[in-house]
This record gives sequence, C-alpha cells and structure tokens, in this order.
Amino acid sequence: MKQCLKKVTKLNRKNDKPRLGLVLLGCNRFVGLGKGGCDGSYAERCEKRAKWICDTLKVDLNITYTDIIYDSDDIIDAMEAFDRDRVDCVVALFMSWAQDFAWNRFLRDMRDVPVLYVHPIDKEVILGDTHDENSFTSFLFHAGLVGSLEASGDNRRYARRMFFNAVGTWDEIFARIKTFAYASHVRTILKNSHFGLIDCYNEVMWSTYVDPYALFMKAGPELHFLSVATLKDLISTVSNEKANEAVKKLWDRYEVLPGVDERKLLESVRATIGLE
Repeated sequence: MKQCLKKVTKLNRKNDKPRLGLVLLGCNRFVGLGKGGCDGSYAERCEKRAKWICDTLKVDLNITYTDIIYDSDDIIDAMEAFDRDRVDCVVALFMSWAQDFAWNRFLRDMRDVPVLYVHPIDKEVILGDTHDENSFTSFLFHAGLVGSLEASGDNRRYARRMFFNAVGTWDEIFARIKTFAYASHVRTILKNSHFGLIDCYNEVMWSTYVDPYALFMKAGPELHFLSVATLKDLISTVSNEKANEAVKKLWDRYEVLPGVDERKLLESVRATIGLE
C-alpha cells in the first residue's frame, strides 16, 4: 500500500507547481543587534525579508522553508525538510555576512539536486552614522555580498553538479528563480517518466540512434521498446472522449499553428495517453 501511494504521489506531481527549497543564511552573532531600534533587530529584519521572499515566490511556486539558517542544526533541519518534500531544486542566499559552517554542511550533505546560488542587489541602500546601533545594524543587514563572496570559495572547492550562480536586481533574481524552478521540475518529471519506442532500427539513420542506458543515466526516463502490435493495442484502449478532452486542454493552453493537422494531433495525443 505504501509503495502504491508513493507511486501515485510521484505521478500527481506532474500537475503540481515546482517545489523549491529555500536556504536563507544569517549570522547568529548579529541576532540581537538593533533590538528596540526604529527598524527592528537584525533577526527581525531577516524574518521580514524572508516573509517577503516567500510571499513573492509562492505566487508561482511551492516553497519549503524552515527558518533563517544560523547554525549547523538549522541546515540539518532544512535538508531533512527538503528530502521529505522531495524538492525539485534549492535556492540559497546570504542575508548578510555569516560563518560558512552551515553552508559547508549543506554542500557536503545535500542530496544531488539543482542549486541556484543567488546574490540580489538592492537598488538603493541608505546608511547613517554607523556609531548609531540602528544604522550599524542596517549596514550589517545589507552586507550580503560579503557572505556571498566568502562562500563562493566553498562553492568552488566542492564543485557540486548542477550548481549555478545568479546576480541581479530582486526582479531579475525572482525571474531567474522561477525559470530555474520550472526547469528543475521538468527534470523531476523526466526522472520518473517512461518513454515508449518502436522496436526497430533503420540502418540509414544511425546518427539518430539513442543509447537507452546513457539517456536513463543523464536525463532519467526509462525507455521501453514496443512492437507495433503492442502500441496499437495500447492506443485502442483510449476513448475518443478522453483523447478529445486532452487535445482541448492543449488548444486552450498553447498556441497551435494553422498548419497543424487536427486529426494527426488527436491520434498523437491518443498514443501518448495510451503509453502513460
């Protein structure tokens, strides 16, 4: 029963929004700084920004976020949550300068998953006299570049697969995150997909051959070779009603060029449903 439910969950994820794990790193040395000031303490500012980031991303994505990462225990909790929710990818950023102990643990222990390491640039930062604690806290809070540069050395040494960097304004970063998350979601779907191939090779088209083993290793889908008779049987099980409903969804969601043969499109969709 458990295996059955697990399989159903994977299949249902095709229709979900991408799920993103969010790592926001802060410095535990600064937590209480600025407390009682007009702009709040360092921790309060981090929490406020974290809420804004989550609320912005939730419009298009599912978010797994535990809390600001201050130490190794926090990053362990975050990684456990990411594994539990089977996130498609992880986005990480330093809220300010911070020790890189927790980040090193993430680089070492996080499962193989696409990671986008970002540094957003504020359009304007207004600082006053840093002898004033509120202004000094603002100075520290806007020093994410220092943390990003410090940890960039760790990133280089670990050299994880599927690790990418992005720098830009907040709007540019949010757009990059969305694109990255959707691409990662496609990767997840492919890893749990099954493709059917007609069991024949044409000797004049050797350059188009696919190595099923290499494709499974690098992209994920299992390739199953089917006879023409088997494929025909699978297609015949799909009703006209079901095939037409799927075609209508395609027409509603995507632009269909005038030259598309509607009958061939219907049969192509019917075959796809049959293979599923």
